[in-house]
Amino acid sequence: VLVYRVELRTRNIYDFVLVASHLLREKVRHLCALPEDTQAVVAAGHSFYTVDLRDGYALHELSKGFAGAGAFAQPSFSYFGLSGNGPAVTIVPCGHGRSLIVNELHTAILRHANGHHRLEDSRVTLSAIPVAVSYLHPCYVVATYTKTLEVIDIESGSIVQDFKHMLNSPHVSVALSRRNALIGAGSLVFHFSVVSSQKQIDQLLSPSDAKDSGVDARMAGIDQALTYISSLDDTDPYFQDKLSAASLAKVRQLYLRDLQKEKAVLFFERLARYSEALVDIASEWVISLTDILPLFPYFLSGASYKTSDVVHADSRCHGTIKSVTVDDLKQFKLAEKNPDQPVSKDSNSRIAACFSAAVSNFIFYLTDQRRIHYSLLNSTAEISSIKWKGVELDALDIYPGLDAFKIPSMLLSCIATIDTTLFLCYYHTKPMLLGPLLRLPNNKCNANVVNDCLLEKVHAHNDDLEGFLSQLLDFYYGRELHDDALAMLKDLAHRAATSVERDFEKLLRSPILSIRYLQKLTNEHLDLVF
Repeated sequence: VLVYRVELRTRNIYDFVLVASHLLREKVRHLCALPEDTQAVVAAGHSFYTVDLRDGYALHELSKGFAGAGAFAQPSFSYFGLSGNGPAVTIVPCGHGRSLIVNELHTAILRHANGHHRLEDSRVTLSAIPVAVSYLHPCYVVATYTKTLEVIDIESGSIVQDFKHMLNSPHVSVALSRRNALIGAGSLVFHFSVVSSQKQIDQLLSPSDAKDSGVDARMAGIDQALTYISSLDDTDPYFQDKLSAASLAKVRQLYLRDLQKEKAVLFFERLARYSEALVDIASEWVISLTDILPLFPYFLSGASYKTSDVVHADSRCHGTIKSVTVDDLKQFKLAEKNPDQPVSKDSNSRIAACFSAAVSNFIFYLTDQRRIHYSLLNSTAEISSIKWKGVELDALDIYPGLDAFKIPSMLLSCIATIDTTLFLCYYHTKPMLLGPLLRLPNNKCNANVVNDCLLEKVHAHNDDLEGFLSQLLDFYYGRELHDDALAMLKDLAHRAATSVERDFEKLLRSPILSIRYLQKLTNEHLDLVF
């Protein structure tokens, strides 16, 4: 590998001055400068190298520690032990810090960013040895064969479009731009027009073939649309036509967020992949509570106990999780306590496992939403906002259509819904965690919901009567609902006696609990006594 510097000697004479040379063990198959013009990639027989074009033209070998590396290291065969020409290698820069490496039928991806390079497996599968491989903006490669061509998504490897040109020639010329594609051989030339970004995205999200309209096709379309939008340049008309007061980076992230929301719902409802739906997507992309809450049954919704213009129940979801009832939960718990009972064990255990996994990930999502909503509430910006993926995400992005002056009250309402929903999740699935939640100094649980649920356990003579009542009293004390606490204790003390009273029920009927509660109060609450 020889590196020359071109110098102007006189007006019409240039000198080529040798500045660096590198002797390789194998024949050079291909050399390509990367788009950032700071590195060049050299493909040799079995190895790949980078040449630093800024710092002394140093040569560095790339590690081939990826699964498909063996396909790039197959030696050429020769009867006389001499190296033959070997397979043709092509390096195709594809924008956004990636290049596709093609070695006959084998492909790999070269990632390059900030001076770092990494070879990894590619999902692109070639149906034959191509005549030419070219990059098509923003995220495709066009593999041209003697009779056909294929437009392939670089990341997913799926074939987006194919065309039988029937040129039947090993010498096909290809010229691509953002708006046009020319393919020709001999005296025949095909001219293609590339449709707009909006039309391409619409086609990806709306499968035209009814038989391919299932969840797999829908998911593939969303993934391809995500790749497409992520690969678009800032100058693309797709963004320019939609710019408002928001920055271009924010517009891009919000469009990606909308697609991620659709993906999360598919993961949850159709594929039962709850961790990906609620943790990897909903939490990571700050998907609104209004989109996630309707995926769960009514008895877990902290919004169903109050009316709100922002957070409301939605009956559009009818999946396995949505259809679970309180009676089903009782059956699940009964089956756990009595595993020998024949209570449609297989189906019940499967649904119970799904429900438990969904609620566990839902709790993670709610906890993260609680943090985000408090950050928005404490924001000093004119419109409450947080730092997210390099942009300012404000409350109106999460809850569009809301009047700016209603943001503080809306955030408080959402926090109350989140805390109440967390309470209901713990109450129905993890009661041992109720205490820490109710003792939080800033918890905004709906007091009526907490009171009704915990008193229901007390009246039902639950095994942990004292624990539930203690949690309820802690909640009342932390929220300074002292009147309600004393009124509840009075009501419990005067309720009708049961046929067989246990020690704790005798304690309920005595004034001891009221006295203990009053002893915790300060002098400013003397009006509760006198």
